[in-house]
Amino acid sequence: MSNSLALSTQNINLTGIWKANDGGTYYIRNMGDDVWWLGISSKDAGKTFSNVLRGQIFENNNTIVADWTDIPMGSNMYYGKLILNIDSNVTLNKISESSYSSNGSSSCCFGATTWQR
Repeated sequence: MSNSLALSTQNINLTGIWKANDGGTYYIRNMGDDVWWLGISSKDAGKTFSNVLRGQIFENNNTIVADWTDIPMGSNMYYGKLILNIDSNVTLNKISESSYSSNGSSSCCFGATTWQR
């Protein structure tokens, strides 16, 4: 049985510092099926991007469905929804997204697709 099938929200522990393939550092906290994060661009301490996320883990298919938004610490000003697959307690992968600019027009894309702890 693969890790993604064996996980349940009772044994999912995502809390910690994660690195993503967009060059960002993500400080993730989960409590039960609730997930929050602060993500910042690592190379410039959040000046390029800084975002926060609030989501929920769905046990049946080990996904996180979340809303995120950039915050004014960075220069980007986007927001949207992310759906992430929990491959294990050390790997997350983006399944899909919808992203928008601060003026409401559709935008592309949330930079990260893979997170590793």
